[in-house]
Amino acid sequence: MPGDQGYPRSDNSVWTYFGKVTKTNNLDIRAHHAMACFIGAAHEEMLMSLQQLMEKPVEPLDAEGLRKRWHECMEKEENGMYRQSFFEKVKVRADEVLFSFIYFVSMTLCSPQLTSQGCPYSLQDGSPKPTPKGFNPVEMAKQIYNKVAKGATKRLMDFITNLSHGDRALCVTYIDEAQEMAELYWILLRLLKHQDEAIGMWYAVLGTESKLHYYAPEPQDCQWYLLDGESDSPSKQTGL
Repeated sequence: MPGDQGYPRSDNSVWTYFGKVTKTNNLDIRAHHAMACFIGAAHEEMLMSLQQLMEKPVEPLDAEGLRKRWHECMEKEENGMYRQSFFEKVKVRADEVLFSFIYFVSMTLCSPQLTSQGCPYSLQDGSPKPTPKGFNPVEMAKQIYNKVAKGATKRLMDFITNLSHGDRALCVTYIDEAQEMAELYWILLRLLKHQDEAIGMWYAVLGTESKLHYYAPEPQDCQWYLLDGESDSPSKQTGL
């Protein structure tokens, strides 16, 4: 939360960004879109930041040197200005993309059959409406992820892989105090389900006070995955 002391530092821009979407409704379309926009914006901004660090190095950087420099900027800088600036830029970029694709969300994520019944959740306030017959949040998440976040993630990992001279690259994003995400946590998993399996982008989720059942998959998602003929559950993305 903003103002919290300790490590890692709280990221006020991230808190502000997600403060405008519901955290109590894991079927909300706008919340899915906001999360996907943030993932895409973070990866685009990280790519630009890494490229800038490579262009103006204190000394020539290889892949390991760039990793260390990135860690110093994001985690060890005394005043934390680099990290604050990074997430503020991510917020601005994500807001721009979110606004641009609201029309896409409202016009294309509901098939003609569903549109006649109304989209399941309001784009404005996340207020629940009766879920129309045939609505599948897993397919909705796939369309949103592919449209907004997939390309940015691939471009970032391609850059890191090229620095590694073709060796399999791995990038790990950690999310601390994940219990603060509430239902946004499940939305995140639903989106990341559609990340290409060959992409070496991993996510570590940390929580100080969360319960084990907090990380269990939503029952309705298990049902939708089975209906889609998938044998794996989204819970495979969560490690204990």
